[in-house]
Amino acid sequence: MKVIKRTNKDFILLILKGAAMGLANKIPGVSGGIVALITGFYQELIETFKSFNINSLLLLRNGRINDFFKATNSKFLICIFSGVIFSFFSVSLILDYYMINFEKQVLGLFFGMILSSVYFIIKKISSYYQLKNIAITILGFVFGFSIILIDPGIERKSLLFIVLCGFISISGMTLPGLSGSYLLLIIGNYKLILVDSVNNLLFIIRDLLQLNFEFLNNNEKVFMLKVIVLFSLGSLIGLITLSNILSFLLRKYNDLTISLLSGFIIGTLPSIWPWKKIDESIINESDVNSNIFSNILLSKPYFPNQLNSENLYILLFIFFGILIIVILEKYGSKN
Repeated sequence: MKVIKRTNKDFILLILKGAAMGLANKIPGVSGGIVALITGFYQELIETFKSFNINSLLLLRNGRINDFFKATNSKFLICIFSGVIFSFFSVSLILDYYMINFEKQVLGLFFGMILSSVYFIIKKISSYYQLKNIAITILGFVFGFSIILIDPGIERKSLLFIVLCGFISISGMTLPGLSGSYLLLIIGNYKLILVDSVNNLLFIIRDLLQLNFEFLNNNEKVFMLKVIVLFSLGSLIGLITLSNILSFLLRKYNDLTISLLSGFIIGTLPSIWPWKKIDESIINESDVNSNIFSNILLSKPYFPNQLNSENLYILLFIFFGILIIVILEKYGSKN
């Protein structure tokens, strides 16, 4: 793939974009793919994922490290994932606090940002008002909206199904508007993969640091370790497959693909609508970990019936979200 020449300033900016991507992944119903699309590196991200193929792996096997890094645009990817990891251990921890104490305001801010972003994304499509572009946008909207109406499924521990979960969940990074955690919740394996297996992995890492290998005799811990490995394998397969499909669509049918993604984002916007009520019966049935993030995914949106001070603050944060994107768009157009 063609590697874009960048300055040190550009690489620092990529790290910041990666941090924003990691932050977005923490918001229920928001995907990192939205940040990539908004900030202009979505297509490069897809092409980079696509570059990890047999030819690039052969370069690595033959010891041609520099050629491998060039062929896979690794500097770009390292910057993005450095930002994601940095966000996970810093900014996203701050977000945890605000999501717990100011949930509606945070969701309002992101709702405004995404709503405003869709406008600017559509605006960049040439001849958007052609019938085919409008029709494909509506199709994306219907598909996106139908997903958020699906109730959570039943947990399944089949190892083959866990591989499939990895394949499905990685779409949150490749498809803007689609939250990987939301999809795991729908198919019933949110708690098993994102809660139980992750917690188990942390305990295993602690044991390994203490040179304690007793976990190998614990069938439950070994099974949870298999869950992490197979989920990661499914994610890798999904990443390679979806990136190739999206790369083809963006090169051959760019306007139609962006129109479809825009409609999809609009369709999934209700998942981060600030005004929500938790459906307690669904939470009990699905046995989801009772934290603020999983509960929001299980909440049902509603319209407020009065304009009190709390609702005014939420509206203000929605406006701030819109304003942030407008300012960023104007700044970007001058540089």
